[in-house]
Amino acid sequence: MNPKAADSYYNRGFIYDVRGNITRALADYNKAIEINPNYAAAYQNRSNIYALQGYFTRAVSDLNKAIELKPNTADLYNNIGTIYAQQGEFLQALSAYNKAIEINPDYTDAYKNRIDVYQALVHNK
Repeated sequence: MNPKAADSYYNRGFIYDVRGNITRALADYNKAIEINPNYAAAYQNRSNIYALQGYFTRAVSDLNKAIELKPNTADLYNNIGTIYAQQGEFLQALSAYNKAIEINPDYTDAYKNRIDVYQALVHNK
């Protein structure tokens, strides 16, 4: 009904994303960001698609933008840490997980991911 409603594009993109239609999801996340360049959740979800496609630089860029917009969101740091870990950038991953834990000391996924990075660092010496 309203072609200028970023939330509508984001929500539809999320539905496409959940259903596995990443092409349409990506298009809707792009449109949501075009309408509202400060839409942190759209950057976060678009980064997930980019990471799945192997576009890690784009994924990190989107997460950095989301972090700029919502700097106290532990999930964003956990997600960027995961991308760094997947690329073997363990020290950057560790820093990101530490920040996620600093923001939310009860964030068990970040603790688990940090342990995985510690183990990777030990095995890669």
